[in-house]
Amino acid sequence: MKKKTRTVVYDNEIRIEAYGFHGIMQPFPNHFHEHYVIGFVEDGQRVLSCKNKQYVIERGSVVIFNPGDNHACAQSDGGSFDYRGLNISKSVMADLAEEVTGKRELPGFVENVIRDDEVTCHLRPLHDMAINGVSDLGKEESLLFLISALIHITPYRYLETIRINEAKKMPGKGVQPAEAAVQAGFSDQSHFTNYFVSIIGLTPGVYRDIFFDRKGRREETGKMLTLAE
Repeated sequence: MKKKTRTVVYDNEIRIEAYGFHGIMQPFPNHFHEHYVIGFVEDGQRVLSCKNKQYVIERGSVVIFNPGDNHACAQSDGGSFDYRGLNISKSVMADLAEEVTGKRELPGFVENVIRDDEVTCHLRPLHDMAINGVSDLGKEESLLFLISALIHITPYRYLETIRINEAKKMPGKGVQPAEAAVQAGFSDQSHFTNYFVSIIGLTPGVYRDIFFDRKGRREETGKMLTLAE
């Protein structure tokens, strides 16, 4: 019989809770969470009931719960269950969604059970790093790639958004828009400016004037700017 273990860790760097169940047989009655849950079945088989639908979850299944999704599950194969999961608060999910899409909107995942190799390849190493307390830049990158895969944003759109987020930091380093376009990886300033406007709603120059002073320091007080269209 497998040794039963339960591990729960809160990662302060990426602000998510990672947990793992190993060798458990306990059923879980109908309940819901106020946060998002993204999980992966390592071993075992269970019957999951979620929002009046039933699923068989087994090795390789990815489980996704939105806040408020009622669900229950119980072992169905006579064995035990190995599972790893991530709990993400709504505020953190909003931050992540804004990071990868440019819009601060909470996603609503339609499918509660999927099988997706791309999601799995980001979820497992991210979970390992969080559980083991690894401090690594790759951890945040894995989290962003995981969310982008779940939201189904295209890789091109994701990379462009990452570049824009990097470019937003450059006025504080005294970098002018033309140079920021090059450093952020855009083919030319026009492409950079158009994409910046589509994501941020302002040109790079206007963004710099609002949030940074002439020496490239971030303004301590807010400024109001009215733009006529």
